[in-house]
Amino acid sequence: MNETAVYEHLTTELKSINCMHGFLEIRRVPELKRELESRLHKGQLDTAFFVKNLERLEVSAPTRFAEVNSLIIIAAPLPLTRLIFEYQGRGRPVQIPPFYVFKDKLAAIRKALGRSLGAAGYQIADARVPLKLAAIRSGLARYGRNNLAYIQGMGSFHRLVAFYTDLPAPADAWFRLSEMEECTSCGFCLGNCHTDCLNPDAGNRFLARAEKCLTLYNEEPGELPSWITPWLHNSLIGCMRCQSSCPLNRTFIRNVPISDTFNEPEAMAILATPVFGDLPGALQEKLVKYDLQDYYDLVPRNLKFLLEWEL
Repeated sequence: MNETAVYEHLTTELKSINCMHGFLEIRRVPELKRELESRLHKGQLDTAFFVKNLERLEVSAPTRFAEVNSLIIIAAPLPLTRLIFEYQGRGRPVQIPPFYVFKDKLAAIRKALGRSLGAAGYQIADARVPLKLAAIRSGLARYGRNNLAYIQGMGSFHRLVAFYTDLPAPADAWFRLSEMEECTSCGFCLGNCHTDCLNPDAGNRFLARAEKCLTLYNEEPGELPSWITPWLHNSLIGCMRCQSSCPLNRTFIRNVPISDTFNEPEAMAILATPVFGDLPGALQEKLVKYDLQDYYDLVPRNLKFLLEWEL
């Protein structure tokens, strides 16, 4: 099978699971981290944030391949998940942003790559690279004012994943970094962010002040900084304030059904049980449906914030 046919087969397989993709030549991959390091040196990134979240990224290709030629970046559409937790005689709505419920979609992506690249004799390996920057440089995504990656037909309701492969890139893509035109006359996300993360006057940065993003903190276990008051929390993990107010996400946030209801004994069990394995088996199974076993060290703390404070 020639390379053109492989590209077409790959596109067909990914489209069959509603995914989109882009390529970068392998020589471009080290430039991604250098670009982040340059932003750090210019004061556009917080040093502590860089060390904690970006310094560990790897941009060296896997050595088990005879030859690595490109990076494939894939965007998988994900919905907002809405749950009900009954607490003190009331059903409280709790949301999980479109990012965290991903295992089934990732498995489908791997199968699609196997049916296309694998069937043609090409190899893949997981890539731990700056995903958002890679997606934008490849032309797959564009920056929003809220520093999220936006993709045609998905808005910011997606998750990115990348793979190294020995299949050559079809072209040497390297798109300019810029904010979407739609953001120029819009400030909904700025007005709906209460942590000053998107303050355009704070250091005159093109990038958001990631070190002020609520998601950075409530994705980590332990005690939260004193400036994060309980009423700021709006999701079981992460934050939806800038996404929920964005006009480009309007289609994806309307009429989202309730996926499940947790009764009061189940809610109380979660609040009282810090270790996932100590929960009743049926409750464990219920949480696994939403991949919450992977985040359970955060769930009791974050759920308490949501149940004890009105959103």
